[in-house]
This record gives sequence, C-alpha cells and structure tokens, in this order.
Amino acid sequence: MAELRVSSETIIIDLDQGLVTTSTLGSFSVTKATDSKIDFEGATQDGETRTYGGVDRYSGVTILTSYQGKEVLMTYNLTCKRASPLF
Repeated sequence: MAELRVSSETIIIDLDQGLVTTSTLGSFSVTKATDSKIDFEGATQDGETRTYGGVDRYSGVTILTSYQGKEVLMTYNLTCKRASPLF
C-alpha cells in the first residue's frame, strides 16, 4: 500500500448535486452528509477500482482510499481549507 500526501489538490463539494469533484483524482458521489462529516465514493468505469473517502467538516482532514478488490492501492491524506470568497 502506498500513502501519498498531495500539496495542491482542489476539491469541490456540491451537496445539492451530491457530488465531490477533485482536480486530479476524479469525481465521487456523496453517500452521507452530516453536520460533522461528508462521505463519498466512486468507481472506475470498469468497476475494478473503487475509491472511498470522507471530509471532516470541522478540521478539513480528508482521506481517500482506492481499492482493487480487497487490495488497497493508494491512500491520500489531505487537509482541506475553505475557499476564500472572491469579493
């Protein structure tokens, strides 16, 4: 298993659409959203690789783990910050 720390990944969470979109890792469906956490998951088109993740809404800690079957391919540990308002 490899663990990767990414320094510049953009994550957009659209709760109205139920989507989490990243700049390099793909898009995921929100599976559960609470006051404290947002969980999401997705799969490659062939279904061979599944990715599960979650964002802690208080700390910004985000973890994504990709699996092929039961084997962990990669785990991403990220810390998200709220976007700054444009105006």
